[in-house]
Amino acid sequence: VDAAFVGVEDEKLLYHTFGIFQEDAAIPQQTILQLWRHLRPDVDEFDLRETLTALVDLALVERNSDDGTITLHDLLHSYTHEKLGDRVVQTHQDLLDSYGVAQWHNLPPDEPYLWRNIAYHLLAIKHSDKLRALLLDFDWIQAKLDATDANALLADFDGLNASDEPLRLVKSALSISAHVLVDQGKAQLPAQLAGRLLGHRDTQPDIAPLLDRVTTADHHPALLPHLPTLTQAGGPLLRTIPLPGVCSALALTDDGAHMVVAVRNRVQVFELATGEVLTDFTAHSEPVSAVAVQGDIAVSGDGSVSGGPGTVKVWRWATGEVLTEFAAHTSSVHAVAIQGDLVVSGDGAYAKPGMVKVWRWTDGQLLIDFDQHTARVNAVAIQGDLVFSAAGKTVKVWHWKDGAMLTNFIDHAGNVNTVAVQGEIVVFGSSDRTVKVWRWQDEGALVANFALHASSVKAVAVQGDIVASASLDGTVKVWNWRNKTLVTDFAEHASQVWTVAVVGDRIISGSVDHTVKVWRYRGQASAISLAIHSHYVSAVAVKGELVVSGDGKGNKPGMVKVWGWNDGVLITDFRQQLDWVGALAVQDDIVIFRNRATVKVWRWRDGVLITDFRQHSNLVLSVAIQGE
Repeated sequence: VDAAFVGVEDEKLLYHTFGIFQEDAAIPQQTILQLWRHLRPDVDEFDLRETLTALVDLALVERNSDDGTITLHDLLHSYTHEKLGDRVVQTHQDLLDSYGVAQWHNLPPDEPYLWRNIAYHLLAIKHSDKLRALLLDFDWIQAKLDATDANALLADFDGLNASDEPLRLVKSALSISAHVLVDQGKAQLPAQLAGRLLGHRDTQPDIAPLLDRVTTADHHPALLPHLPTLTQAGGPLLRTIPLPGVCSALALTDDGAHMVVAVRNRVQVFELATGEVLTDFTAHSEPVSAVAVQGDIAVSGDGSVSGGPGTVKVWRWATGEVLTEFAAHTSSVHAVAIQGDLVVSGDGAYAKPGMVKVWRWTDGQLLIDFDQHTARVNAVAIQGDLVFSAAGKTVKVWHWKDGAMLTNFIDHAGNVNTVAVQGEIVVFGSSDRTVKVWRWQDEGALVANFALHASSVKAVAVQGDIVASASLDGTVKVWNWRNKTLVTDFAEHASQVWTVAVVGDRIISGSVDHTVKVWRYRGQASAISLAIHSHYVSAVAVKGELVVSGDGKGNKPGMVKVWGWNDGVLITDFRQQLDWVGALAVQDDIVIFRNRATVKVWRWRDGVLITDFRQHSNLVLSVAIQGE
């Protein structure tokens, strides 16, 4: 390289300035020329352009024929950076100085380079304090958003201290607002920031100037919240990804960086970090109801609404290339799973039993037809030589090589909608609103039974000790199945939740509200919402891990229920000739409660009514107990 610059030392020094740009960066020619003009004001613009052309001719840089941007080979980038030596920091500063603006938000809107790269150059010269100030400045945030997009803005936070609470909150507010800024326009930024940050104003004074500026900035007419009415920044929600319809199936890639989502008769692959579509797979002609992923392979199954024949397609999720199409099902396909070169697919219609087929996707050969179910197959999973298939109220465990049955789980009051397997643990979610965890090797030994959902459970996922369950009640609940506790309760969806997946500390949930939400479950406060009363809850008392609650409404019979607050499991209830339960107290295994003009004493462990005290002549308002 040095030989190319014999006798032209000045041009060599200009070439070395390429070392300040990021590796593999596509650099606009005007950015390079602007830096060179700043460094060499004595050189004519024409001569600087000739120098750049000469570098292209010498193959020391490459010029893109489409947009004219300049790139360097990795080795040449390393060379130029090394040759800059102790001039690296000053050259970064020279580039910033070449723009000649007093306030960075006054950069020209069409500036092609610095809007997206200023954070990199500020960090390179150890000016993280200046970058922090920009990211807490509403004028900069709005200007950068107008010039680029939400993902470019969010990327600027990555090089700063993740534990900086004001920055974390602003980044969170932008991330959970990103879909609004895309769908409804960038002019929504002031309202989104105000609605999501106002709840933190008193505890985080560093964001107060930003919020003050939101209300005074010269932006489009907007309705600005005066109260923290939107989902607050800093909570479990990380991002909302809009969909073109209802999310009927969802799976994550092995690296957790992409999700495969079925919406009607198309399957889209999204980047989780940005919410951008990587692949739009439209090879299905019928609605897709099941997807699975392994490595670079995706499997998707479809079927008509009327239950007609369904097909399964195997394809590369990064490109959409179809590898295999399996059309041996006589009913709609509702479930798929993949392991190695094997695919398990289950079908069925509401009026006829379903079939489970195991076949090789590499050549489409059918290996076994399993016909032991009497209802539509809703879910399948494969682990080793075992298949787990759910149909109706049963889950069967069987060997796919010969169809021999190992275990048949039948302990469900409603249809089993979903199955997840992890080692010896199998998790079921059903229409009876429960999530059950079993050890399939112990002839179906029940490990945990969670019954906090208010409606049918549509999907479950398991990772380590964690089970996530999605329900038609619009919530996703995260459980620890070993200690039988609720970890968190996520209720940010506007409608039924049909799909769920878990990766690390993140949950991805898809809903009828036409969105997928990405959220974090660890470290968040949790609350149990137990929908077990049919009337107004009029009294509660707590003793240790027990909660006693009473209800009533007008002349309707009331009930007293005893349940565990740590897991929400109902232990017992008392409903003998009760009116409105207006007050109660608990001591050990004794519950005392008011029932209009009477006071009842009840032993909750065995349900025995000990005393019915009727000596009051009017309504009893309160009760207490101590000893006898």
